[in-house]
Amino acid sequence: MLKTLCRRQWLQMTAFLTTDQRNGKRRSLGSLLLYAILFLFAFGAMIVLFYNVGRFSCRPLIEAGLGWLYFSAIGLTAILFGLIISIFTTYSGIYNAKDNDLLFSLPIPPRHILLTRMAGSYLLGLIFEAMVLVPAYIAYWQTGGTTLTGALFALPLLLLSGLLSLTLGCWLGWVVAAIARHFQRKTLITTVISLFFLAAYFYLYSRGTNALMDGFMVHMEQIGGQIRSSFYPIYQLGLAFEGEPLPMLLFSGVVLLLFFGTYAAMSRSILRIATTQKGGLKRKQYSEQQVASAGSPEGALLRKEFKRLTSSTTYMMNGALGTFMMPVAAVLLLIKADTLQEFATLFPADYLSLGLAAAIALLCTINMVSGSAINMEGKSLWIVRSLPVSGWQILKAKWKLHMIITILPATLCCIAAGIAFRIHPLLVLLIFLFATGFCGFSAALGLAINLLKPNLNWTNETAAVKQNFGSMVCMYAEWFILLLCAGTLYFWYKLMHRLPDTRLFLAIAAACFLLLCAGMLHRLKHKGVQRFEKL
Repeated sequence: MLKTLCRRQWLQMTAFLTTDQRNGKRRSLGSLLLYAILFLFAFGAMIVLFYNVGRFSCRPLIEAGLGWLYFSAIGLTAILFGLIISIFTTYSGIYNAKDNDLLFSLPIPPRHILLTRMAGSYLLGLIFEAMVLVPAYIAYWQTGGTTLTGALFALPLLLLSGLLSLTLGCWLGWVVAAIARHFQRKTLITTVISLFFLAAYFYLYSRGTNALMDGFMVHMEQIGGQIRSSFYPIYQLGLAFEGEPLPMLLFSGVVLLLFFGTYAAMSRSILRIATTQKGGLKRKQYSEQQVASAGSPEGALLRKEFKRLTSSTTYMMNGALGTFMMPVAAVLLLIKADTLQEFATLFPADYLSLGLAAAIALLCTINMVSGSAINMEGKSLWIVRSLPVSGWQILKAKWKLHMIITILPATLCCIAAGIAFRIHPLLVLLIFLFATGFCGFSAALGLAINLLKPNLNWTNETAAVKQNFGSMVCMYAEWFILLLCAGTLYFWYKLMHRLPDTRLFLAIAAACFLLLCAGMLHRLKHKGVQRFEKL
């Protein structure tokens, strides 16, 4: 039975390679080869990156007798990579897997199901850790710093590092699940937590890279002494990777003890955690007055679109990422206002206002909800079409969803930019109108393109959102339009030897976008509805 479960887990992990998630059909040989080339290119780029980092940093550290410090940094980086992968895979594959109820209802020991799913998460994390450790080891050995024990310990340490990442990922995945279970909108909470982990990772990575490039090699002896005195486990980790037998035994013992302790604890609780419905449905009685004042059909359709968006982490992370990024950008503008004002003095005021308008419009292009809104209906499209509403009301609700989740955070960016750079309120208003017109046109364009080539036969939401013709074409079209605006300014400057009046240009551009938006909506109301009714 354990062998069958392992085979099932492997097939589930590799299904995205062998099966086209857009239609559920098996991929052709050419498609498989293309995927193989893309993955080899991505993994090769990561391997080359960490190899160059190793070549840059290991020789000075070895010459200073601090080879352990090199491995401490590389080992922690590898464990962090594996940890990030493990957090997401343990939450989605163990605690919140879609087939938990079905699989745990079979006469199979829960510990066997748990073991195979942990093995799948472990394998994925191990692949990413190998991309860090293997080139780092090669760079280290090429400098002549290798020892016999170091070479013998290389593979066991790689396997143990993956096991440590998996163990920590299981605990942090449980924390994510525990937080989500107390909220009715679990998907929204999961998305926010996922974004927090990603933001923390990129922040720490950028800070760590800057520290390495600016001061690590200069102050390596002081850093090494500080780690030995204040972070002794990290020191022992570096010694284990360098080939010291006693630290290796200590690291192995701690990792194995943590893993088997975690596995034993999860074996006793996995059945309750994985099969209990969190935030389940509650019966609610409505009075006649509440039913009578429930609202218009347009409002009900808009609420349906919001619920569909917030019910899918994939949809939010890939279609509405700008909604989360723009408030962060607004806060950063206010925090760094003094620095930005000094930076702004290097450019004429006209350049600054036009640049801010383009930057806010560019942030709006990150949202691609309308480009996949038709796709997300999937095979249940007949449900919404059977409702007593028109096709135009359905399409308009999808357009409104894109506008609401984009314009509100864009407004915060406009206000924050006006405060940070001390821009005249009229210019702030024109920048807002420019962003609004551009966003309205983009939302309508995304719907139109998605209607031309919808994908309603997908078997995985990722195919409906990420592998989507409409979103990709719409995004490139939006970038092209912004480049066209920049090109217009460039040629005007070449002909007139000066930029046009900023207020006039923004007003004309905003009016053009609003007219394009109105024209696109008019076409959707007639031609678009006719095409939608034929789906």
